[in-house]
Amino acid sequence: MNAATLCTTLQLAVPPLFVCSPAPQQGVRVRTPMLYPEGSVVEVFVLERNDGFLFTDFGDALD
Repeated sequence: MNAATLCTTLQLAVPPLFVCSPAPQQGVRVRTPMLYPEGSVVEVFVLERNDGFLFTDFGDALD
């Protein structure tokens, strides 16, 4: 599944407050309506793997 197809599939599955777009390097970026304590938007990434999908924030929540 390519990033555009994955993005379309995710957009149909999540509420409209979640915005999907192809990520710059791989997978799909999902912009959420949630905020970090300092006010920046929480974004997660969906990466396709051989046995399914990986959801990650690439460690942003740890900063």
